[in-house]
Amino acid sequence: MNKRRLAGCMSAVFLLTGATAALAVDSGAVYSDNVGKQVPAFIQQMTEEKGATGGSCGTNLTWQLDDAGTLTISGTGEMASDSFGWEESSAAIQKVVVTEGVTSIAPYAFAWCENLTDVTLADSVQSIGESAFNACYSLKSIELGNGLTTIEDWVFERCTDLEQIRIPADVQSIGRGAFSECGSLKRIYFYSAAPAFGDDIFENIKTTVYYPADEAGWDAVTQGNTYGGTVCWRKWNPDRVIVPVDEVYDDVTQQDWFYDKVQYVYDHELMVGDQNLFMPNDSLTRAMAVQILYANAKACGTYEDVTGKTFDDVTPEDWFYDAVQWASGKGITSGTGDGKFDPNTAVTREQFAVFLYQDAGAPFVGGTIRFPDADSVSSWAKDATLWAIRSGIISGSDENGTLLLRPQGNATRAETATMLMKYLEPSGPTALTSSDETEEERMARIFGDGATTRKYSSEEEAEQFQTYVTVKVWDINSKGVKYTNTLRFRIHIALADTIEQIFAEIYASGEQFPIYSIGGYSWRGDDSNSEYCLGTALDINPNENYQCKNDGTALVGSYWKPGEDPYSIPEDGIVVQTFNKYGFRWGGTFRNSKDYMHFSYFGT
Repeated sequence: MNKRRLAGCMSAVFLLTGATAALAVDSGAVYSDNVGKQVPAFIQQMTEEKGATGGSCGTNLTWQLDDAGTLTISGTGEMASDSFGWEESSAAIQKVVVTEGVTSIAPYAFAWCENLTDVTLADSVQSIGESAFNACYSLKSIELGNGLTTIEDWVFERCTDLEQIRIPADVQSIGRGAFSECGSLKRIYFYSAAPAFGDDIFENIKTTVYYPADEAGWDAVTQGNTYGGTVCWRKWNPDRVIVPVDEVYDDVTQQDWFYDKVQYVYDHELMVGDQNLFMPNDSLTRAMAVQILYANAKACGTYEDVTGKTFDDVTPEDWFYDAVQWASGKGITSGTGDGKFDPNTAVTREQFAVFLYQDAGAPFVGGTIRFPDADSVSSWAKDATLWAIRSGIISGSDENGTLLLRPQGNATRAETATMLMKYLEPSGPTALTSSDETEEERMARIFGDGATTRKYSSEEEAEQFQTYVTVKVWDINSKGVKYTNTLRFRIHIALADTIEQIFAEIYASGEQFPIYSIGGYSWRGDDSNSEYCLGTALDINPNENYQCKNDGTALVGSYWKPGEDPYSIPEDGIVVQTFNKYGFRWGGTFRNSKDYMHFSYFGT
């Protein structure tokens, strides 16, 4: 569960209503995401009446809201930190312009302005107060003034539409949770020395931070700390002028399907063209492939000086020599045999997937490639290809209405740019579930975006979404000898990849936990709310992992004796750990009863 400070949320409500807080709130209290969803109801009720369109918001500051939804703040000095005047009109605010002379943005000033899309702050603004833009869900663009020095706690928390932001060179500190829950925030650009970072500044987001490596403080900032999120630290040159790629390459236009992908690799200096041409339909070569990953490692600070292999067809004079040395030393490539690297040979789609997979550290993967041409994937490329599919790097191509992998086809430069962008800057849900998914994300995965009802209306409807999976497990014979078995059961198709991965990890763990039975999808009647009707729950070894009352009275099965019976699931064993890793709850932790055989995606 994502933790939030209730005090901050309540303060926002009091400020927006113009009321004075009449109760003390424990500053350490936390609330769930559901509480956050309740707050806009108060705002909605409050804004049903027409509010003022202008007034004072500081000793020498005034504000004006025009018919187009632009709120302009002008004057000199600090913004008042109590009632602002535009609270009752907050739903009408679409744009905020703070003019020269204003020196601060008060805490909670624009919190919950859910229709606010654009903000421009003058260079005179030196500080932005706590939660000033908290929960501005529609905010897409914000221009921070060059005089800004301080961004306080939770300023942009839950600005879920914000995709990128540029931090001015004079900023000295960014407070706790400043970009927390900004799910679309993919790029944050810094221009000077590293500011002081607050705790959890990137909580629950995956983003790339661009920093000028030659400026002070960045080495310490980037060493092993992701500040509550998943951060790729990337060196960049703030003085580099980046222009649209259709102005750089004669063979790339804004109408091309690969335009934004080419823009991405150009922006990041990962791929370059020749004589004003990008050559999007030309094949990628092996030399190009390792050079791209080498350049990326340099930019991300992950480069290691390693001793590479010697190849007969690679010399120190070659432009790709250093890249080949690095890639072979890291195990990304071992050449093509007979002492050759074959630098000018075209790279196939599955070969480039292998390059990326090795660059990512060859993470463990298990399961099935579900494409009609899956059999054409080379045996040595299956793990890499499956990983690339599940990570959203490869999505296949439509050929006469059939989605194919074409693993043996040469990877074009446009396809390479696409795979690189998806590898380095992933967006959208991946094939595998995770423990940090929200209820909204879980609902969307199973029922589609915007779904609110967690139920299928009939067995016929539910059946459309179920598929069989076959997994390898360990079992134990009457002599106590472990052996490999396979089990087949049905599960929701959106969870099939995850379930295959879970059981692959359990099987490979070394614990060799024996499993003789797995029960999945089972329709239990039109009136049932069971997750078995959805295909989102599993039972494992039901007799030895019984469902019981809290006093131990058996309801289904006979007992639960971990450590005594090898089929009973230990609470600290690989089975529970792996299901938890991928966001499934174990029935052994239920409060009102216990169900030790049960694992469920929605936790019921």
